[in-house]
Amino acid sequence: MTNKNILAIVVEGQLVLDIDKNSNYIVISNKEPEEDQALINKWLQINYENPEEILKALELIKIDFGKIDEINIIYNNQKLNMISYQFDYEFLKKLYFNQTANLIYFLSVLIPFFKNEINIKMLSSNFSHYQIHNKNWVISINNFLNALQKDLEPTIKIKLN
Repeated sequence: MTNKNILAIVVEGQLVLDIDKNSNYIVISNKEPEEDQALINKWLQINYENPEEILKALELIKIDFGKIDEINIIYNNQKLNMISYQFDYEFLKKLYFNQTANLIYFLSVLIPFFKNEINIKMLSSNFSHYQIHNKNWVISINNFLNALQKDLEPTIKIKLN
């Protein structure tokens, strides 16, 4: 069995992967790794709001992986999105514009590094009814992934979980 190249993109929250020591990992997060995450081959701390940092991460992925077998998008442990957040422009701008646009951009520039068959998993929390914007964000990314799956279907088989 060959080692899999697994990219974990921690958009928000904590890394929630079962680490297989026979696989190669790159974790991209805006936070530093915790002590119990020592088995991770490479942890890249980036600012998702900066496209230049996304492109630097892309270069490291290109050098270390070449091709990607699996992508895990992690979006969990959000702060309770109470009613007050529903009208907070900065919160909504960061969530919908920065996080959504930059993740879609990042996934789009990763396409040349997809293997012919790739698994893409969205790992998110079960949100309460107070977290409508977090639910909408996950739905938006899932809609993008479904469209990407259809667009790439003739050449790349994407399995969504």
